[in-house]
Amino acid sequence: MDIAALELKLLAAVKADDKAEIVRLYRLAGEAFIAQNDINAGCFNLTHAYVHALETNDPAAAGLHKTLVLYGREE
Repeated sequence: MDIAALELKLLAAVKADDKAEIVRLYRLAGEAFIAQNDINAGCFNLTHAYVHALETNDPAAAGLHKTLVLYGREE
């Protein structure tokens, strides 16, 4: 999925207040940016996914935290 399509889906998820989808889409955006070797943009999106995951007790939080640690963004 391309970044523009992810942005549109993310806007819809925010409007619908679909917390699980917000986490999923921010994670996908982060992974897409990292795949393009844009680590800063990737970690920016992964951080948003992580914060939303923590707020909703989403089990994805643990994996997101590990990825952010890998890139030096979390301890």
